[in-house]
Amino acid sequence: MFLSIDVITEDLAQEVNMADSFGLMIDKVTDISLIEQLVCFIQYVDRDGCQTIHFLYTADLLKESDAADAETIVKVIKEKLQNLGIDISKLRSLATDGAFVMTGKKNGVAALLRKEHQGIINIHCICHKLALACADTKTELKDIDLAQLTLIQLWKFFSKLFEKNCSLLESTRRYKQSKAESSRKMVAKRLKKACTTRWLSFDLSVQAVFEDYAAVLQILSQLIETSETTSGRNEERFTRWKVNYGQV
Repeated sequence: MFLSIDVITEDLAQEVNMADSFGLMIDKVTDISLIEQLVCFIQYVDRDGCQTIHFLYTADLLKESDAADAETIVKVIKEKLQNLGIDISKLRSLATDGAFVMTGKKNGVAALLRKEHQGIINIHCICHKLALACADTKTELKDIDLAQLTLIQLWKFFSKLFEKNCSLLESTRRYKQSKAESSRKMVAKRLKKACTTRWLSFDLSVQAVFEDYAAVLQILSQLIETSETTSGRNEERFTRWKVNYGQV
């Protein structure tokens, strides 16, 4: 397997070096073991004139450094490209999430790379910019803010009450069976948490509720009926207690 990966990487490096220029798309992530990783994709125009994007590598930023700062990131980028045999002088663009460590005017990653390789264009990822814009404007757009609050409340309600979550899954399964959907689609998805710091979670949360909307309404209706019945019984018991103890 590792031999195949090496061959693929070698072929990719040769293809990139044949292009006039290339760009990198990088981002810092923290994996499940809390290790700071640098994820890197490469973009270039191939021999057929088609825009091509490939995953390039992941690297542990703290393996030989005490901080995942701009200097460390630049060092890792240069070492990785050199080890892969990719000519860094053809680097023309750097797309990032717009964090200060990436875009700082004097000491950001793009600025440090530009000192050695003139002409590098610093690009703020459009998806991250859109997410930031939505986060800033949703306080003024009350409908969006209310929708996100509702999704969060639904997720908390079903996730904290496990038995109700099981009921949701069972109701979803029965509903989809009644609609004669394929067995592959009869597996119900759990509701997703909408989180402002994870900019894809809002979309996933909306999709999850949309796909199982009828089942969500069904289980909520059942819970309301159960609650009203229980409340009625408790009120009846309380009335009998007052009669028995001479309070009425």
